[in-house]
Amino acid sequence: MDDCLLKPQMPAGEYIVEFDHYYTTTMFRESTPKVVMVFYIADGDYEGVRIERFYTVARLYGESERNGRFKPKGQTCRLMMEFCSCFPDQVIERLDRLPMSRWSMGRFLVLIRGVTKNHEKEIIPRQLKYSVIERIIRSV
Repeated sequence: MDDCLLKPQMPAGEYIVEFDHYYTTTMFRESTPKVVMVFYIADGDYEGVRIERFYTVARLYGESERNGRFKPKGQTCRLMMEFCSCFPDQVIERLDRLPMSRWSMGRFLVLIRGVTKNHEKEIIPRQLKYSVIERIIRSV
């Protein structure tokens, strides 16, 4: 996402999204490895709006990059739980071999919420509030 643009602000609720890609990165002084999944709203008033879902992972393999390799935190972390909810037929044998290509095969129902406070628990002014994917519920 262009770092000059503000993140989208939309009403909380359930939306249908389509997966675009994912990338690996680090945050918080490069000490926290993350996987960021990029989706676009598929229909309605916000069709085409880009929205991201962030997951903390155990580690990254190699540099931060698009389609980078990573290892989820464990078998009950949020990423694994949401992946298995969306793809109940997927056999999982190893955490470090999660087939992320499955995300490109459909649409997903997500729960979006507004962010009202920053990392220091300060209230975000109305103009700067934004929305995030709280949870990926299921494939549709």
